[in-house]
Amino acid sequence: MAPIPNRYEEAATAFAAMRDDLFARADWEGCVAPREAVATAEAVLADHEMSGWQVTESVRFASKPCSSYFLDAVDQTILLLAEPRHA
Repeated sequence: MAPIPNRYEEAATAFAAMRDDLFARADWEGCVAPREAVATAEAVLADHEMSGWQVTESVRFASKPCSSYFLDAVDQTILLLAEPRHA
């Protein structure tokens, strides 16, 4: 087994804190609009000083006005996914 890279634990802890904060700020009872989702994700990245991370949209939101998040730690990306409006 390969050794754990230097600073892995620090990076994993920072990622977990950012992830938990992001999901805590989202309104999962309602619809998270794309603009709100982008603004929230960007604010969380800034608050946690996650330099090098980016926020991208997976598809256009014309037919699905709500968002959810997918975090890609390898590419340092928060991907917004289109979701139908929750009932």
